[in-house]
Amino acid sequence: MTRSDHENGTERLAEVLNLLAIDDQLVVNMQGDEPFIPAENTQQVAVNLHQFQDAKMATLSATIPYDRKAFIPAWKKQQSLEQIGDHYQRHIGVYAYRSGSINEYLRLSPSAIECLESLEQLRLLWHGYTIDVGQANAVPPAGIDTPENLQNALKKMKKDE
Repeated sequence: MTRSDHENGTERLAEVLNLLAIDDQLVVNMQGDEPFIPAENTQQVAVNLHQFQDAKMATLSATIPYDRKAFIPAWKKQQSLEQIGDHYQRHIGVYAYRSGSINEYLRLSPSAIECLESLEQLRLLWHGYTIDVGQANAVPPAGIDTPENLQNALKKMKKDE
């Protein structure tokens, strides 16, 4: 539906906004690897950005430990979240932007931390912009990060049809 040369969802969103000539709107981008984000989160992130006028973008996190190297092996061993630690925030792949900020984002050079963590909001932070990170009102299930996650998601979608 969009070109295949985009580095991230924000670049893909910019293409859509330009094609549809959308200007001066709040837009929400849900990452494709998190198809089960509750609708409540979509509304929440848009409201957060609307209320925080200084922010270029808004996103959400959840108070779940998510050190990938520690979390996945611990989860497989069925350790409790308390055994892993409670000082991590899991990023949730939903972003709200003011449509005019998207082109501004595209003019910024990618940062090393953005490339390392594959989180596009880090580009804005690196360049000194303000973003709003709210605590998700509804904690979504984990995203699709492995072929096994994909198979489970496809089964869930078929079941929900």
